[in-house]
Amino acid sequence: MKHSVFLATTLIVFFGLILKPEYGLWNNATKYIEVAKPTTTANITCPSDIVVSADAGECGAIVNFPDATVTGVSSADQIIMRFQGDPLALPVYEEEGMRLQGFDRDHIDAPWPIPCDNRQGALIHPSTGNTWTYNGGEPFTPNRVYVCSTNMVFKTGDCGTEFVPTQTGDVDFPDTPEWQNITSMTWEETGGTIDASIDNFRFTPTSVKQTAGLESGCFFPVGTTPVTFTAIDDNGVETSCSFNVTVLDQEAPQFTVRNISLSLENTSSVKIAPDDILVDPAFDNCGIKDISLSKDTFFCTDTGDNPVEITVTDINGNVTRDAAIVTITGNGSSGAIDDIPDGDYCDSFTFPAITGVALSGNEAFYSQVDGNGIKYSAGDIINFDAAVTYPVTYYIYDDAPSTNGCKNQVSFDVNILPTPMLDPVADVLVCETYVFPEIKGEKLSGNEAYYTESGGNGTKYNSGETIHIDKALTYPLTFYVYDVNSANCFSERNFDLDLTVCDVKVEVEASTTVICDNDMDVVTITAKPFAPVSDSNYVYEWRQDGNLNVIATTPQIEVLPFTSTTYQVTATDPSSRAAVTSDKASITIVVNEAPIAPSIIDVAQCDDPENGIGIEFINLNDYDGQVTMGIEDLDITYHLNQNDADNSLNSISNTLEITTGENVIYARLTNPNTGCYSTTILTFELFKAPELIIDPTSVSLCETTNGEFLSTVIRTNLSIEDYDFIWTVETESGTELLTDATAQLQVNEAGVYTVEAINKMTGCTAKATATVDTVLNPIQATANAELTAVLNNHVINVEVEATMDQETTYQVMLGDGSWYDMNEFNGSYTYTFRGVETGNGIQTIQLRDSNGCWTQTLEVITLGIPQFVTPNNDGYNDTWNIKGLEVLDQDSKLYVFDRYGKLLADLTLDQQGWNGVFNGEPLPSTDYWYRLELEDGRTVSGHFSLKR
Repeated sequence: MKHSVFLATTLIVFFGLILKPEYGLWNNATKYIEVAKPTTTANITCPSDIVVSADAGECGAIVNFPDATVTGVSSADQIIMRFQGDPLALPVYEEEGMRLQGFDRDHIDAPWPIPCDNRQGALIHPSTGNTWTYNGGEPFTPNRVYVCSTNMVFKTGDCGTEFVPTQTGDVDFPDTPEWQNITSMTWEETGGTIDASIDNFRFTPTSVKQTAGLESGCFFPVGTTPVTFTAIDDNGVETSCSFNVTVLDQEAPQFTVRNISLSLENTSSVKIAPDDILVDPAFDNCGIKDISLSKDTFFCTDTGDNPVEITVTDINGNVTRDAAIVTITGNGSSGAIDDIPDGDYCDSFTFPAITGVALSGNEAFYSQVDGNGIKYSAGDIINFDAAVTYPVTYYIYDDAPSTNGCKNQVSFDVNILPTPMLDPVADVLVCETYVFPEIKGEKLSGNEAYYTESGGNGTKYNSGETIHIDKALTYPLTFYVYDVNSANCFSERNFDLDLTVCDVKVEVEASTTVICDNDMDVVTITAKPFAPVSDSNYVYEWRQDGNLNVIATTPQIEVLPFTSTTYQVTATDPSSRAAVTSDKASITIVVNEAPIAPSIIDVAQCDDPENGIGIEFINLNDYDGQVTMGIEDLDITYHLNQNDADNSLNSISNTLEITTGENVIYARLTNPNTGCYSTTILTFELFKAPELIIDPTSVSLCETTNGEFLSTVIRTNLSIEDYDFIWTVETESGTELLTDATAQLQVNEAGVYTVEAINKMTGCTAKATATVDTVLNPIQATANAELTAVLNNHVINVEVEATMDQETTYQVMLGDGSWYDMNEFNGSYTYTFRGVETGNGIQTIQLRDSNGCWTQTLEVITLGIPQFVTPNNDGYNDTWNIKGLEVLDQDSKLYVFDRYGKLLADLTLDQQGWNGVFNGEPLPSTDYWYRLELEDGRTVSGHFSLKR
């Protein structure tokens, strides 16, 4: 890992010197050098090897054993996981090093209020589960947990060891090896409709864990399984111990045999297989390897009872034997052929003479029964390559006629093995130590080895074994390579081995030879003597830059030089008989200077709302000079996190979008010639611009009835405690700076008012503008209705005469209806209402302007004139009169005439109307005329119909 700031590196190194001065030296370049750290190794003791028998019927056994014991390691304190913080649903929850991760859901409900004494803990849902680990897999022992419900199960180990709480409250985990020094544990909900909940999980970190083999309580297969435990001491050094768990298969195969009877009536031989005498197939807990019969072919001479032994061998070498009786029936042979025993032969086999009783002289050897196959005579020879596999069965058959119907026949097995052919071995001259190489050749038996005497005698050495110089012996020594098979075919080669005493030679190698002066990873340098002997006690002395002071006496050192340094080791073998008993070797660690970067570059910037609220764009190249501090020829890349910067990954564009708040960028400076680099942090803090909103943004100063104008207030949404304000106004006479510095401004003069708000903490500003205009009242407003209107179909005309050059419009409303925009032409605004009902004869007209400055109410008279009268006393239209007449002045007159102008009725405003009668006589149906004389001198006339 590299650090971005040289100062930080120096502080870390200095702190390391204070804490662990015994681990190294402080050189003149003021950089700490770690060399040959002394450690107190943990003393770990494993259980003794365990040997058990397989469980009955199983090819293995469940084996329990205790954990390894450790001394010299500080005891760890119990840790309590209290599930702290606000309730959150997280994919992973981690606290005190304990990691809780879901495997059946995409989040963990922890910490969470749980139904358990008002506690806060963790919960999982029905049929889900989680996995627990500590510090990425370090061992721990669970001690206790507060259980809120019992519908859960904890599991650990390769064997699925389970622990199911049976009560709520504080519950202890099992105190057994299966629950100690574990590296993971699962917690699952076992069913039901409620969540499983826990709190206050307690555990103890442990210094020993099992790193190989099956865990205690597991099912171990037959054979040997190595088990390893590893302990970590206080200095982080690992020490391991191992033991073997051996499960023996001592259960022999099982089977049952039966006696059988076979007939030779129509053949001279009969052959059987193991299944013929087995009641059922043989069974073994681990499996059957081989089944053989002591005799499987029967001839005429075998008539009668023949005991046959069956041998069953399992895959682990256990053997069961039993015998059955094979009864051969039929006529026996008149002669007898002497048996030839089975045998192993070297390279070839010569058929011997055939002997027996009452032979016909036609007897011979055959490769198949009853004289079939290839025929061989006594003295014939077959070589190893005559058959593909061995052993081969041959049959002696006498084909002479037999009076009893059965011919004489016997069999035997021949196993031909080739003589091994060993490759020649050259004489060897080496320094002090020799590893016997692999023995090569053809047709080797697998028993080939090295011997100190001819014929496979003396001390035996297998390939891969090592022999060291023996000061009591005289070299060279002769060794024999010998191989012999079961047929006693053998081959032998010899060679001379000279283990001479060689001068001590040493080489050194380093994990790296070039570093940067800000590297924090130590360099490991190792001395490698050439061909050391096993009983040598080498002495090492390390020095640096030719100084006489010895800095270490171990074969390996760890260093971290600040400047280029040469390290020299002297390796001495005090017990060597060679002329040169010590040697020197050196290596130089080149330290290149890393670029020096500033610690942190802080940049503060105000948001410009014109570019988009909360977003600004910056050019990172503008800060190259600050990052390099003026040093040229350095490569600069920018990254989003420290890991990418350290590993030169995912460099970003030079144009960066930043948002409100803190934006952190990591810069990497690399020397292209050495590859050394440093990193630094650029923090761009974008301050939020004032959220300045003018209310209102358009203001009208309204004219009063006396010709003056009302004042108004322009408000901001900001407080005087957090912001400073500057107000200006622009009028026809110019721009003026106002003395008012408050968050709101009272105005009574037209103009363009601008306010600038300045954040007292960040200095960021924002501006807003409001336009203030004067609004004059209109000159006049009128409304009138046509007097000749038909009943409920009036037309009303409304007109507003406005003052010229006003930024305003007008609206009109009839009665309680809707507002309508009036039509404008040359400063005059008009609107016409059509189809207006007569009502009570008076209509109300409302007027207003769009600035909210002026309103006016007008009344219009609407007289409705009926078109007919039907005086038939049915209650409908029995009299004729003008609707709305009552609203007229009492001086108004209404007259009714016939078609010749004769006055028929003189109606007053309070009369019901004319009923079509004149002088007591009803008049006929026809048209009649009326004339309305208004008090203002206007007249309205027309006609209507009388219908009977």
